[in-house]
Amino acid sequence: MTSNAAFRRPCLLDLGCGAGGATRGYQRAGFYVVGVDINAQPNYCGDGFVQADALEVMEVLTQEGPFMVEGGVRIDPDVIHASMPCQRWAAITVRGRENHPDFITPLRPLLEATGLPWVMENVPASPLCDPVMVCGGALGCVSGDLQLHRHRMFESNVPLEGTGCVTVRPQTVSIVGHGSPTGNRGTLGRNPTIAEKRKAMGMDWSNRDELSEAIPPAYTEFVGAQLLAHVRQEVAA
Repeated sequence: MTSNAAFRRPCLLDLGCGAGGATRGYQRAGFYVVGVDINAQPNYCGDGFVQADALEVMEVLTQEGPFMVEGGVRIDPDVIHASMPCQRWAAITVRGRENHPDFITPLRPLLEATGLPWVMENVPASPLCDPVMVCGGALGCVSGDLQLHRHRMFESNVPLEGTGCVTVRPQTVSIVGHGSPTGNRGTLGRNPTIAEKRKAMGMDWSNRDELSEAIPPAYTEFVGAQLLAHVRQEVAA
């Protein structure tokens, strides 16, 4: 960890950043965030972005230490967050999930090898170790009479608290998939508008596909406050 982390925004590396739902929450918590994604992310909201394979970036970081990438972005994090693709574990891909790779197993030892505080996030059925759960209802992720549950699990080498599951609205909105959202028609009798989805997710800059893949910023603002407290305590020690 860099010694001046107490006097600046500590740098967080957001692996699998997408459009930056997790990034925005960590920014609100007080981090400078550099995103890494294998795909171009024109709507990404972070402080820096690297288009690269997250596992390859981690392999270089663990073997060679901090490094500069094309475009002048320096990979020298104080904290690492990883939201790797969840299709192997997601409920909507029960059939054919063997066709989707497991990113969690190879990533964990790379995170551990850095010696830095780290977090991995994924869906409830994923093979995370002793994770805590975060629920959208507990953090006020609502739009009108619609609540976002969107339970997500967080594994970390830093002690974290979860939220438990809280219901604050009578109906739950589902923001998943990239096709016709038939699930909402069955439960709500209608399709929520893109504006409702953006409000529930807290991501007014994102399109439908980006919302489907994202973590609401409220989740990582909650987790990030705990991580930042840990970083400050480590620097002060």
